[in-house]
Amino acid sequence: MKIVLLFLLFANVAIAQTGFNGMFSNTTENVEALIVLKANGNSITGTYDEGIYHFQIAARINGANIYGTLNDDNGLVQAKFSGELRGDNELNIVLNVDGKQQAAMFTRVAEIVEAPPPPATGAVDLRPRDATLVGVWSYQNVMNSGGVSMANAYYFLLEQNGMYKQFSKAVGGGADWSYNSGDAELSQQGNWYAEKNILYLKPAGEAAYTAAATYKFIDGKLITEDVNGRQIWNKE
Repeated sequence: MKIVLLFLLFANVAIAQTGFNGMFSNTTENVEALIVLKANGNSITGTYDEGIYHFQIAARINGANIYGTLNDDNGLVQAKFSGELRGDNELNIVLNVDGKQQAAMFTRVAEIVEAPPPPATGAVDLRPRDATLVGVWSYQNVMNSGGVSMANAYYFLLEQNGMYKQFSKAVGGGADWSYNSGDAELSQQGNWYAEKNILYLKPAGEAAYTAAATYKFIDGKLITEDVNGRQIWNKE
């Protein structure tokens, strides 16, 4: 299996601007790879994503080095790896896949920082908003079992004024029956902004923004990564 590193990470806590925390980049055979790491004490978590490959990462810190594994969604180890932080901005990663080692050098390209506090009452909200995110996005989670098919449809409206709304509905059916929950129902709403490919949300009633997911665009589709994994959204 040819491995090209691409890490995406749900960032729901403040992350320091030094050490292993941050976003690193490498391009191998014209494929850009990104690593986003989050450290908690001596532990590091993250994800690995390359095309159809999607793994969770679990690692430990030992000085300027990390050692860990890439695991599938069932927790089974698929590869071992080590990493060495060289200076402030260089991260050398060595993968051990099927007994073969592959090395790649990554360069820090961005810091991940705590979401800024909300503006004072009456002040103008100048948070950045990626115009390419504005609009209605949809995503379906389909499950098939024993001749029965169920699908949950999710809709995510991001408005230019910084408001967002989330809707959902369920449909399903079998050989002689069908189910439709009706019109999509509002499940959450609040405020949003985006910075450095991280989407921040503040649901109604909450006092502060939380980093909800990393995101990128591929062929007009919105690809998000959060604690539930990777979702592919289509523009409505």
